[in-house]
Amino acid sequence: MLCRQCGAALNPDAVFCHICGATLTNQPTRTQPYSQGGYVVAPNPYSQPVQTIYVQPENPPVYMQAQVYGRPGAAPYPPQGVYPSTGNPGIGMGVASLILGICALCGVYAGPVFAIIALCLGSGGKRRSRDVGRKNGPATAGITMGIIGLIGWLIVGAIVTIGCLVSATY
Repeated sequence: MLCRQCGAALNPDAVFCHICGATLTNQPTRTQPYSQGGYVVAPNPYSQPVQTIYVQPENPPVYMQAQVYGRPGAAPYPPQGVYPSTGNPGIGMGVASLILGICALCGVYAGPVFAIIALCLGSGGKRRSRDVGRKNGPATAGITMGIIGLIGWLIVGAIVTIGCLVSATY
């Protein structure tokens, strides 16, 4: 005997389905698999109460049909040409500027060089983004960190130079 709601195999003397809890009184017995929306549901006597097997429907929905361009009655050709970019062309330069600005601030050996490169990449990234009407936060942060890093390295360089000059006179 099978449950009318879930299709689980049941004992002949069962009153409730042990899977879904449906009441089994006055229920006709179903021993054949039944079709449900393109699927054939058959009882599985071993471990699972229901085994689902997919059966291809005779008339598949439109979204399952292959699109063949150029044939009569088929979908039209896809549009040709250049599509406008939805991305931000300067974002890569902005991220590179941000990373180099962080390196310039952290005191990496070539800090002044990193600061100058961060300034160049950041300004180029902002220009590219501005040309397409977008903002570029990483480029702005990279420019800011590059300026702060360059000023910091100039101050450190001035202090070291003054220290060397003062120590050389004694």
